Amino acid sequence: MLVLKSVLISLFTLCLSQSFQLVLSGFITSSCCMFCFIKLRKVYCTLAGANSVMVAIATVAIFALVQPLQGQPATVPLTDLAFFRNPGKSWQIAGDVTADLQQQNALRVSQGQGVLVNAPARKKPGQDLLTVAEYGDQDVELDFMMARGSNSGIYLQGLYEVQLADSWGETKITAASVGGIYERWDEKRPSGRQGYEGYVARQNAGRAPGLWQHLKISFQAPRFDASGKKVENAKMLWVELNGTVIHENVELSGPTRGAISSDEKATGPLRFQGDHGAVAFRN
Repeated sequence: MLVLKSVLISLFTLCLSQSFQLVLSGFITSSCCMFCFIKLRKVYCTLAGANSVMVAIATVAIFALVQPLQGQPATVPLTDLAFFRNPGKSWQIAGDVTADLQQQNALRVSQGQGVLVNAPARKKPGQDLLTVAEYGDQDVELDFMMARGSNSGIYLQGLYEVQLADSWGETKITAASVGGIYERWDEKRPSGRQGYEGYVARQNAGRAPGLWQHLKISFQAPRFDASGKKVENAKMLWVELNGTVIHENVELSGPTRGAISSDEKATGPLRFQGDHGAVAFRN
């Protein structure tokens, strides 16, 4: 194993000397947060004076070097809230959760570990939860459960929201329904037209409140040139809800409504909306 690693490093060094340039799109600081399977997804290669075999070998070599530097597991157990910035009192770690279907916006929790729960109340007002780490390109995969009548969302980089909501039984869905990519907002636009560029899911693939639902998101961060000017918009490459693809190759011209900032960057935290209602997440 040590010999193989030495060979790979030597080959990678050789490729660099042959004007091999490799750019990793996404994050190198990949302390992959809790249930999010976030990974380096794209490798762009520009090669001068080397063949395709060398490209493949060098790609393996760079991953052999990069992976140990990450120093974090692909999935972080939900044993505490250490991976989040100043979590509010409405957030907690639980062993299990069920929805009280007789009440609006109510979840019942049991002690233990493995489930992240937001249960806002009068004495524990909800607030958003942000990861300590920041990410660029990312693949996110998780389970979530909505309370009856609840509303939440996942903001990639804290800026671009995929809507989570109790949309069970809705026949006319909008960008505010479960799986929608929430609209952008501009107060300067005419009344009734401030919201724009929201994207409705292809169909209502949501389940009833109290049931676990499975979400997958493949996100491409915006691109910037050396001067910091944006040269390519962010994209939702695909979004899948409960086994149904609901978005593909959706280009985002800017942050959606409620973003933590209007400034787009190469990396940003993963953000879970907590000020709208009760919701739970797990691996």
